[in-house]
Amino acid sequence: MESCGMAWITHVRGFALSKVLAQDKKYLDKPANAPTRVVQVLVKDGDDARNLVSVVWGQCSVVGTMLGVGLVWALVRGWQLTLVGFAVGPVFAVTMMVHTRLVSRCEIRNKRAREEVAKVYYEVRFLLSLSMILSNIHGIRCMAFEGVFRSQFDAATDKALITGVMGAFVEGCTYGLASGLIYLAEALLFYVGAILISRGTYTYLQMVEVLNLVVFSVTIGSQLMAFTEKSAKCVEATNNLNNRIQLVISSTDESQGVLRHELAGNITFNNVQFSYPERPEATILKNVNLTIEDGVCVAIVGSSGSGKPTIASLLQRLYEPSSGSVAIGLNDLRDVEIKHLQDNVSVVSQHPNLFDATIAGDIWYGNPAVSEVDIRRAAKAAHVHKSIMSLPHGYDTLVGENMSLISGGQAQRLQIARALVRPSRILILDECTSALDPENQAAVLDAIREAKVGRMTVMVTHKLQVMTMCDRIVVVSDGEVKEHGTYEELMEMKGVFAGLASRGEWIGE
Repeated sequence: MESCGMAWITHVRGFALSKVLAQDKKYLDKPANAPTRVVQVLVKDGDDARNLVSVVWGQCSVVGTMLGVGLVWALVRGWQLTLVGFAVGPVFAVTMMVHTRLVSRCEIRNKRAREEVAKVYYEVRFLLSLSMILSNIHGIRCMAFEGVFRSQFDAATDKALITGVMGAFVEGCTYGLASGLIYLAEALLFYVGAILISRGTYTYLQMVEVLNLVVFSVTIGSQLMAFTEKSAKCVEATNNLNNRIQLVISSTDESQGVLRHELAGNITFNNVQFSYPERPEATILKNVNLTIEDGVCVAIVGSSGSGKPTIASLLQRLYEPSSGSVAIGLNDLRDVEIKHLQDNVSVVSQHPNLFDATIAGDIWYGNPAVSEVDIRRAAKAAHVHKSIMSLPHGYDTLVGENMSLISGGQAQRLQIARALVRPSRILILDECTSALDPENQAAVLDAIREAKVGRMTVMVTHKLQVMTMCDRIVVVSDGEVKEHGTYEELMEMKGVFAGLASRGEWIGE
């Protein structure tokens, strides 16, 4: 049963994970589907669900078999006394039903409390492991945040302890009541057996044999109550997994596109309006009309909160417009198959997303057709080849968890190399130089100058040096495209762009 349970839950976990990964970005934005919650369901609930097959079903089969054999044997040896045992059965059934319901409710509360503890613990670990663990620990200690995180964790564990104690009290009381009923049933059976002996219906040995068989069967049946808590936990965990398995893939936004044509032509935003699904009352983009010419490098600029990253998200189809459309050439982006679109769009984000693998592995990750020659060519184009070769193991050097073994500049240039190694026609750079020092920024910008050749490039930025290297600048304010043109043209307009520049919105060198 253990092998069957492990094989079953391994299959279920893989299937549930594939369903979750096939959902739109808006699915993961919901608090109920936060990463901590998804991991809790797949890992912890998966283990609990496995026990349903490997432990609960096995024990129930054994108990059911022994209960059936004992009662049939008792009926053969003395049906009168056995029927008295059957009469006691409904009392045990009602007691078990009440016990199961109460324990299930307590277990649900205990599970929610444990999830809160796991959530707080995950957040503390996440904060302590960002970028470089040691430097973050120093920062948290300098700001005296240890007490804050400790108090949050202690509060969550105290709540879990209280709910656990309450659940233990309820289970203990109901289990004690069920155990007491066994002795009452034995007393009743002894009384009826004595009457049957006095009337000559049973011999003493026959009465003792039937009595032992009935008591044995009742005792075995009552053992099912010992699995009530585990059964409740397993059922709740299985329901959580089943909710992920029942997710519908065919109705997601990403499943709608089918076209796999060459992504050529201008990118056009036609009266695009957008609000995040979790905040429909806040309109992020308002009737945006924008054209990005094929092969042109465009900078998307504006004050914080103006909607710049949202434009990049719509280009990647992480979200769909609330109204209006985004098109490439003559084709609506909704009609393009999402995998084909992702293969033709490379993204370099503000915070590098690298895996705990070798440098070569991070560059070709997810693209097994890439050769070692392609990896080195992309690294040279991203101006990171010399840095890699200066490392002890070259391209076989491990990046480390959270990129702890390389610098921020190296991580950004590795991202660019990963973008260049793919045959993408669209390159999106989202504030990719915002956290770099001047020296690393210069190296990254040199890589971008070469990377944008022959590609449609969209750069979200606050940096003047990045703006001036672009062919055109698009100014976004309050969710609308206010101005566009070159840096010199926008400054001469003395409009929104010039006003933001005068207030120090753009970061100089």
